[in-house]
Amino acid sequence: MLLDACDALVLVHRPPDQAAVPASRPLYVCAEMFLELVDLEPRRLRLWRTREELRHRGAPVATLAEFLQAEDVAWLESTAAYIAHNWYVGDDGDRTLYRGVSLGSCCEYDLKAKSIRLLKFAVTCRRMQARYPGVPVYSDYPPDAPESRLLAALGIDAQPLAGRDV
Repeated sequence: MLLDACDALVLVHRPPDQAAVPASRPLYVCAEMFLELVDLEPRRLRLWRTREELRHRGAPVATLAEFLQAEDVAWLESTAAYIAHNWYVGDDGDRTLYRGVSLGSCCEYDLKAKSIRLLKFAVTCRRMQARYPGVPVYSDYPPDAPESRLLAALGIDAQPLAGRDV
């Protein structure tokens, strides 16, 4: 549920302490890139439960996917495929051949999947900021989390939630 206006964007991947959010009309955005496949399904379930708990509290909550536009899907796929293939294939051919096996080709699927997740996070965070310009961003991610590092690389100054053991 996207709002017409909010006074804070709060990126969460677990239920937040609403008292720690320094805003009266925040939009909670359930956001996780799922880069690591370790405990993937329990993390997806936790994110789903976080969204449901926030809805149950009556808090406005969205997912990053709600900021995507239809044309983004094809762009994400094609750009990720380009990245996954072109890092090892150049004008001089496959630079990763080892005994006739293309090591780059072996990594292509995983690299494409990770690229899609990174690009999707970047695109949706940019769209989120464009929709709510000037609104402060808070996050419950530790500073060394991939999400925090990508937010910083995008120039998004996401402040940690107060009282959160990050």
